[in-house]
Amino acid sequence: MGGTHHAISQVIQSSGWLLDEITQYAATSRLSKDMNRTLESFQRELHKLQKVVTKVSSRGPVARFLLHDADIEAITACTTSIKAVYDKLGVRSSSIF
Repeated sequence: MGGTHHAISQVIQSSGWLLDEITQYAATSRLSKDMNRTLESFQRELHKLQKVVTKVSSRGPVARFLLHDADIEAITACTTSIKAVYDKLGVRSSSIF
């Protein structure tokens, strides 16, 4: 899937790192209501990304290389949500994206 595969893989990889950071944070601190809201938003965006991956993988061989506007919006929203959680955790996300 070329560029499409790279974009989605990058967000999924960042999500994996984020889940590790959340686990470490939760082991040492209590999650605030604000952090819980941010995590719920991240979870919703990750679920939308899962739907994008399913849609993209079901497209024909050529169509897989092209992201639709809705796909880009879902990827961007998930990336924004990841950055928001990193900000709440106090972790620098610039080295990840």
